[in-house]
Amino acid sequence: MFSVKFKTTEELPEPSPRLIDQIIGQDEALNIVLSAVSNKRHVILLGDPGVGKSMIVKAVGELIEKSPSSDFTPYTIISKPNLKYPEKPIVELIEGTYKEDVDDIKPKVIKQPPGLLTLILIMVFFTLLTSYFMRGLSQAHLLAVIATTAIVSFALAFVLVFLAMFGATRGAMSNTVSPLDLKPVVLYECKKRPLVKASAYNVTKLLGDVRHCPLGGKPPLGTPPHKRIILGAIHEAHKGILYVDEIKTMPPEVQDYILTALQDKCLPISGRNPNSSGATVETNPIPCDFILIMSGNMDVSST
Repeated sequence: MFSVKFKTTEELPEPSPRLIDQIIGQDEALNIVLSAVSNKRHVILLGDPGVGKSMIVKAVGELIEKSPSSDFTPYTIISKPNLKYPEKPIVELIEGTYKEDVDDIKPKVIKQPPGLLTLILIMVFFTLLTSYFMRGLSQAHLLAVIATTAIVSFALAFVLVFLAMFGATRGAMSNTVSPLDLKPVVLYECKKRPLVKASAYNVTKLLGDVRHCPLGGKPPLGTPPHKRIILGAIHEAHKGILYVDEIKTMPPEVQDYILTALQDKCLPISGRNPNSSGATVETNPIPCDFILIMSGNMDVSST
């Protein structure tokens, strides 16, 4: 321990605003983590609660965030529909600034056929107009014109009623897809090297998921699959650091997924709940190249 003699607190030096300078007694652990991060290696921190494991990771993340890096490029992760296989949406990582093109997709306005009141008004107007022109005709010509008018009016009414029924049936078709359902969705936008934290027991937070849609997940009533994707922490930590604490609580199957992500540097997202409509949805492999730092208590080594 150290001591400083002072009369008032004004004589005490102000603490450094940098978090790394506030870590006391963990110089060796701090140097190991800094060396591992600079060489793109993974680290496991084991220690009793309160010794500063999380603080070390926060301090390293603060340094990485403020230090310029020539090998980092901002990126955006978007999700697009797969028209051939709707249950396999396409997730893309776009380097640089992503600009959403709002002019390509515009909602279509469906023209509805005339209603019943409109049809009656048209027929009344046509009848009055015909009566006006038939005032000076003889009886023989009058019957011929009336017969012709009746035939034309019946044919016109039949066509309009047919169009009305066809339009209603077409609007109720279940496979009608709105242009808005084809619009890409921005899942994540990263402008600086990330430090993502997650708990080992939270599988959805770590690996991602697909939201449930009570309407089946298909347009026009349901939400399309590419709009229900939830990115995992391993995807958000791409080109950065993923910090996972409480590793003792991590299920074995999650360990296999993380090992696959470390080896392949990519991992798809699928629905985690077998009773959800997202269980049948699976994306393409999504890039997840990150540095893994895990921490836990000392009793982890004995289990």
